Amino acid sequence: MRAVRPRTLVVLGAVLAAAFWAPWGLVLGPLWSVAPAVAQPRNAPMAQPRNAPVAQARNAPIPPQVHDGQSLTLAGRRIRLWGIQAPAPDQVCRRGGQAYPCGLVSQAVLAALVAGAELRCERGDRDRSGWEVALCYVDGRDLARELVRAGWALDDGRYSNGRYALPQRLAEDERQGLWAGEFDRPWEGPGAQSFRSIP
Repeated sequence: MRAVRPRTLVVLGAVLAAAFWAPWGLVLGPLWSVAPAVAQPRNAPMAQPRNAPVAQARNAPIPPQVHDGQSLTLAGRRIRLWGIQAPAPDQVCRRGGQAYPCGLVSQAVLAALVAGAELRCERGDRDRSGWEVALCYVDGRDLARELVRAGWALDDGRYSNGRYALPQRLAEDERQGLWAGEFDRPWEGPGAQSFRSIP
């Protein structure tokens, strides 16, 4: 499978965001019915991944189910991507003076990345809500890095030790994904400090 470049994901995210603007959900609403959001505390401390492999998704009887921009179910395992944070499904951001459902766009980008791909996740410890926190790879590429580089997730330096700091800086410099507008950092929630893209 040909690698999906970050710029392709940026275009995909922009198209999805535009579709929701006029009006929300009218064009792409059915997509979310196959990937319902699963409630989970977004501020729970992140466990550290281990290095034992998890079953791969290719040829699995059930494809991975994407819950939001940072979590999925693979072969019965509820997995949160280690080291990053993505907007909650109900999070709203702004771009060009207009609000758009950035959480649903982030979820769609993750779904596009794993669709039909070989997905492998290392076995990880569980967080307080019972989710397995793990590094995952899609066709050999770090899945979390792909999301951060495309601008639809953020490096969570509280736990990542800066693993995704460089791809985030590149995404911010290029105003990709979330960085093309204004948004609240996922771990700060609504009403927290808003971060603008670089002028």
